Amino acid sequence: MKVLLINSSPNQGGHCACAAEDLAARLRTHQIESELFWLGQGDIRGCLSCYRCLEIDRCVQESDCVNELAEKMLAADGIIVCAPVYFGGPNGALCNAFDRIFYSRTVKNQLFRGKPAGAITVCNTMGAETALMGIYRYFSTCQMPIVSGIGFPTLTMAMTEEKNDRYHTVINAIADNMAHLLNGKSGC
Repeated sequence: MKVLLINSSPNQGGHCACAAEDLAARLRTHQIESELFWLGQGDIRGCLSCYRCLEIDRCVQESDCVNELAEKMLAADGIIVCAPVYFGGPNGALCNAFDRIFYSRTVKNQLFRGKPAGAITVCNTMGAETALMGIYRYFSTCQMPIVSGIGFPTLTMAMTEEKNDRYHTVINAIADNMAHLLNGKSGC
């Protein structure tokens, strides 16, 4: 079993990376391998609305990491996104990438159907729940089971730096519930 952990922050070693590393450690306790994918700091363009992807099942834009990420998402057994919140929504790079990935891979063929997916958002003070709902929109409209947590799986930067009880509760719940789903157990 393998879970793809997507760090959508432009800061490779920041709060989202910390959460992803701790998710990977918790998944290992369930004998689940993980791979970390960092979106990076490069320009991820939005959809061109050319509809060529409906013919070729991939985005025609090849100058960024979007098609590579899509292939890794297809190959993984589950997906967890760690996303920063800048202004009450998922960051722009993630939205551009997901618009192109989910349109090109699901409109015609529903290639992600049944693949469990979860998310953790990290904010300074507020907006994490709104951002989380923005990410869930991609999963729910593509017939992907959403991996739940205890309450909203949101973190603040301070919680991530302190690694307090709430931080561990969020990390452990998402990792444990993903493991239960992948292993065919109920209780998530």
